[in-house]
Amino acid sequence: MGATDYYPMFEGDLGTECVIIPCIAGGAVHANYVALYSAAAAANSLMPTVIESNAGESTAVAGIFAADAASGAVCKVIKFGRAKVKLTMTTTCAIAVGDKLVSDDGGGAKEAISSTVGAVFAKALQASTTPGDEIVCFVNCPG
Repeated sequence: MGATDYYPMFEGDLGTECVIIPCIAGGAVHANYVALYSAAAAANSLMPTVIESNAGESTAVAGIFAADAASGAVCKVIKFGRAKVKLTMTTTCAIAVGDKLVSDDGGGAKEAISSTVGAVFAKALQASTTPGDEIVCFVNCPG
């Protein structure tokens, strides 16, 4: 059975309460994947460089990508508010509403297992048991 998009009517930000920050894509990036800071903003710039998540439970989460972008392009990252996130863990999950989410090394998110301080960046607003699903979450990045 294929992955399920639990909120197919919208992509990216889902509410007017969202805080979206502009960043530079440090490689090709995709909507609904987790953004990690990879480099500080250049001199005279307010835009840090971000990449798709390549680390589980990273404390360098910037937010969730609102749209696809090519390497070097300006991309939008949802730092606060409702958003869709791709679940990319490789094993079966059991995410319930209210579960804490952390970055995954597959580019998206997974359920928080350990208590890595500063790694939790969102809470699930929908449940899922299938890797590859997209669920709505509430993003509240700590950094």
